[in-house]
Amino acid sequence: MEFKTLKEILPDGEWVFTPFKEVFKLKNRFNPSDKIGEIKISDIFNYKENFKEFLSILGKSKEYKNFEFDKILFLDVESTGYKFSAGNLIFLIGIGYFSKDKFIIEQYFIEDPLNEMGLLFIIESFFKERNHIITYNGKSFDFYAIRDRFIFSNKFELKLSNAMNFDLLHSSRRLWGDLFEYLGLQTLEKKFLKFNRSDDDVPGYLIPEYYKNYLKFRNASYIKNIFYHNLMDVLSMLGILVYQFNIVKMILNYEYPENINYVRTAELFKTIDKKIYKDLLLIAFREGERESLKPLYNLYKKEKDFDKSYQILNLMLESEREFDYFPYKELCIYYERVEKSKDKAIDILKKALKNIGDLSLKENEKIVDDIIKRLDRLKKGKWSFSEIMKND
Repeated sequence: MEFKTLKEILPDGEWVFTPFKEVFKLKNRFNPSDKIGEIKISDIFNYKENFKEFLSILGKSKEYKNFEFDKILFLDVESTGYKFSAGNLIFLIGIGYFSKDKFIIEQYFIEDPLNEMGLLFIIESFFKERNHIITYNGKSFDFYAIRDRFIFSNKFELKLSNAMNFDLLHSSRRLWGDLFEYLGLQTLEKKFLKFNRSDDDVPGYLIPEYYKNYLKFRNASYIKNIFYHNLMDVLSMLGILVYQFNIVKMILNYEYPENINYVRTAELFKTIDKKIYKDLLLIAFREGERESLKPLYNLYKKEKDFDKSYQILNLMLESEREFDYFPYKELCIYYERVEKSKDKAIDILKKALKNIGDLSLKENEKIVDDIIKRLDRLKKGKWSFSEIMKND
């Protein structure tokens, strides 16, 4: 591999001097008409007024209503490892933000581990101005990797408790969980944004090794691919956020897209719109998603539609993959209170005892205790487990 310096491999970059160490900076500007696959940069501005509301729906929390559009940062870090430890340092950070109608991505890189203090200084400067952070898997990695580096440095006043982090991986799991084997950014790029990265990309798991090779040989040819990977991650986050906003908008207009997890998506709208919640569960039910049965039963029960709730409980038993006490218990209540049939209530409890499986498990012991108590009340007598099974 031909030896090249950082400036040779990334001629648009520049060295930035901090009160600590120098850091290499590369700045990319994207115009409103620029695209991330099929998503335009300007599409995000269609949601400026609904930004807080849509984030709170996708994040399933009212805390995201405190997000300010003008304070958001898209954040992605590259480090020497994926475990939190004193030896795992951040060597590259990509930061995306809006400046008027342009989307800016600034990348900061240290060519030596001893220069990390300079990188932390820059991160702190950004966080003082913009502390509403959007990441992908940031709640498990990026956000806490930064926190740990500040703790280990012990030279900065940055308090991450003042920052908020919206993790796009979590909203992706809610919308698309179980539809893909792996919910990586590149999976979503290809499927939804219709975007494919160039050959300049490098798999994420190789990035720590590439950086180690750079430290060993000082050849920046190893670094160009990392910069590209980091840039695409930040850009992709914006595209995925817009795409998720598009889904929320459709659903709020009672239009239901394909290729989403209807049960998990329904939960996002449970307290927002009862019709949407029920519609999504019914779609899931028609498509044979077993996970729709329990919430749909609870909905029918709340509506006092006993016929449909009874049908759902029986479907739960018919499609039973492993023992679940819930439909047995609810059928017992149904038979006793709606049909007024103690015999049927007793029979369903006995069936539960037969199907329960390993009685040595603590969880199952609790279930058996509950069944015995219900049978005692229904039969008005004290029955041991063996006596109940004998009398079947």
